[in-house]
Amino acid sequence: MRPIALALGLCLSARGADLRTVGTRWVVAEPGVTLRASPAGEAIALVPYGEMLTAAVTDDALPDTYEGHRGHWVQISYGLERGWVFDAWLLPMPAPPEPCASIPAWAAEWTPAGAAFVEVRSTRPGDSRRSQSYEGGMSLMVELGGGELWLPGLTLPQAWAGARRCAPGLAGRTRPGWPPSLEGEGLTLRVEARRLRVAPATGGAPLLTLEVLEGGVRVGWRG
Repeated sequence: MRPIALALGLCLSARGADLRTVGTRWVVAEPGVTLRASPAGEAIALVPYGEMLTAAVTDDALPDTYEGHRGHWVQISYGLERGWVFDAWLLPMPAPPEPCASIPAWAAEWTPAGAAFVEVRSTRPGDSRRSQSYEGGMSLMVELGGGELWLPGLTLPQAWAGARRCAPGLAGRTRPGWPPSLEGEGLTLRVEARRLRVAPATGGAPLLTLEVLEGGVRVGWRG
């Protein structure tokens, strides 16, 4: 992943209202997200997967639905272009690296200043638990054979776009985009309004579970 410096000045938007910066975002759409001249307007560029952006919204911005996804139109600068993208495919944490070794490896890409770290070892030989909490609300717990990651502010499609690349046993077996889908045999995928589950077709514990809770998505996996 190659971060690039992007400048975004406060100015009058296409809607004629003042903009305010909402923070750094990373593109998780594949192969990228479309930059448009105005919200839902003419396409002017493709911002590639993994790019780091600074996003701004109008003070009166309300949630919108575009191509079946819920989100906001945000203004960004990319190279010499300035325009609008729909933030359903922008993450407040880095997009998973290519290739992604594991979900903890993905979470480790985002380490803001002030992160607290705690490690607890159990009484069972060889069994260790590691927990890490980051400013902004993201938390990670790694246990023998699995773990759990809490992603505040994300939707189910956004969490799937990242976790599907990094969950053990799913590399190369999932397709980008939404609704989710699998390739090959041996796995089952079940999607509900607030929950996604990928499990062995023969039964047993799920390889990956995404659950929408108040304020974000909880990602659970086993390795």
